[in-house]
Amino acid sequence: MTELKTHLYRCLDWIARLPLCGDAELARLLDLGEHTVRRLIAELTRLAWIESLEPTSPELQPRRRYLVRVRAVPALASAVGLTKIERELPVGPRETLERVTRFEITVGINRLLADLAAHVRRTGEAELVDARSLPLRLAGRKRWWPAGANGYGCLRDGDTWAPFLIVWDRVLAPDSHRRSRVRAWTDARTALDRLWGKGGLPLVLVVCPGEHERSAWERALLRARSDHPFTVPFVLLTTRAALATPGVGGPIWRRPGDGDAVRLIDVVGWGEPPAFTAPRLSESPDRATSVVCERGESLRAWARADVMHRPDGPLWWQIGALAVVLEPGDRAVVEWLGQHPPLAADELAVFRTESRTLIDRRLEWVIRCGLVRRAPAPGGRAVSEKEVHMHADTEVRYVLTEKGIEFLARRAGVTAAALQASGRVKPKKLWAGDGQSGVRHVEHAIGVNRFLARLAADVRAVGGRLVDARNDVESAHGFADAHGRASAIRPDASGVVEVAGRRFAILLEYDRGTLDGGDFRGKFEGYRRYYEGGAWRGRFAEEPLLLFVCADDAAERRVIRAATEVAQAMPLFTTAEWRIAQGGGGAFGSVWARVTTATSRDSGIPAPRGPLPTAESRVCADGPGRRGEGLAQCQ
Repeated sequence: MTELKTHLYRCLDWIARLPLCGDAELARLLDLGEHTVRRLIAELTRLAWIESLEPTSPELQPRRRYLVRVRAVPALASAVGLTKIERELPVGPRETLERVTRFEITVGINRLLADLAAHVRRTGEAELVDARSLPLRLAGRKRWWPAGANGYGCLRDGDTWAPFLIVWDRVLAPDSHRRSRVRAWTDARTALDRLWGKGGLPLVLVVCPGEHERSAWERALLRARSDHPFTVPFVLLTTRAALATPGVGGPIWRRPGDGDAVRLIDVVGWGEPPAFTAPRLSESPDRATSVVCERGESLRAWARADVMHRPDGPLWWQIGALAVVLEPGDRAVVEWLGQHPPLAADELAVFRTESRTLIDRRLEWVIRCGLVRRAPAPGGRAVSEKEVHMHADTEVRYVLTEKGIEFLARRAGVTAAALQASGRVKPKKLWAGDGQSGVRHVEHAIGVNRFLARLAADVRAVGGRLVDARNDVESAHGFADAHGRASAIRPDASGVVEVAGRRFAILLEYDRGTLDGGDFRGKFEGYRRYYEGGAWRGRFAEEPLLLFVCADDAAERRVIRAATEVAQAMPLFTTAEWRIAQGGGGAFGSVWARVTTATSRDSGIPAPRGPLPTAESRVCADGPGRRGEGLAQCQ
């Protein structure tokens, strides 16, 4: 066999093992130049073994990525001598569509393994002899890996081998999902050890989106270790930022409860060859050469036709097809509607910084795809276009369908229930319920969204931007106060705003005038403890402003009276919606009253008002009971 054919089938082996690899990752895995790899890819495409997709994501650069064609899977199975190849390799219709749906997870695993292959080759410490994305739909009793593991790799140094498993965590997953994963690993440890034999279950690498998620994993693992010291797997944790710099081979891996970072090569377990290997096409080149692949339409052409003309079928099929054809902007609209339902088109245009015309086109497309629908009006009735034209104060608002919620859950690699528990998708029952409680919640949610959209528009008008916006579930924060007592706050929303290159955080409370002073006592006591103990430091770089936006002046007076009963001053600012709507500068105008314990309970609404101070500008504040000056005055 010529050298070209050797490289050709090695290249196909890696694409079958790690679908959605790009040419850069393949070059590192094969130890070849990218130009040579592109020649191999072109030849495999001509032979109808592979095809390309260019899925896009805000997290990744747009690039062509390659996978074994669905119609080529029978030929691949014949070439390697496997009748049920889907049990060994991530190929086939369902595996392919699931990989595209979880695109960021799949590409993250590929990059880690490709970088590791290049690193150990460069240092001469070992070689990466096997790596795979693990099949997603194999029955649980046939799996030799713990629940939630996404990838597998194996290093070799002479006659010793070091297998390991990879879990790629997603920011959308709630902490409860991480805790349940650890419990599942602990429960299954004995059975998995038997499958692996003498060496037992190998090392598990967990790559977290950030420090918050890494801490959540660490707490869950430490608690499990205290309860079951002999059944918790050996786990190393890192973050995606550390994986980028200094890289997978550097001292970036941490044991739970150990502050010292270590190198993977120094702690991975070495031993006998693992039993779980999969055949390679390059090991049977003559059989591969004689196989002819069936040709047909591309995956993208098939998926678009399926979305347009065949919307029925299994849910995984529908969602996989949507993952292929949806653009990043369409996915972002679905995500916004999941986090902040119900939203109007104008509000989406502000949050997405896109034109209303483009947002209308995106909404039309995702509605046609079955991911989004018009929100029910109070009482459970859908608002029609005719009603909007007849009543100027009626807005069409949008929410996710069941399919839309499932789409986001599968992208995150979690269940729909877990995603709703995280707050990244608001539970459907909160905006779809009938009765007076459902009506009140919808009207309250509309008020919160209306202010957030106004804030985003107003901060853009002064050259800034809304960096982050979180709903009430994401904003809720349980903490221990300065005296060790369990406490919690649950604002209606929170966010981070950037103005003139400086960032400040906000906690938002929206009052429709339905609460009295007694309702506020517990709320303000929670905030007093929150600020007194500095509990905000776990989530924000600077002390967040506490904003109360009230439906009218009477509601604002009730808030001020309740706030002045609190012994500890807070960075509390109040206003009424009409002031923001009518005042110059909107949310960044002189519409806010600073409330402190020095404010008289009987003085009504303090005047004059001023603009919001940022965290950096609070040193300019006049003192208790008086207005802090705005950013412009303090610079």
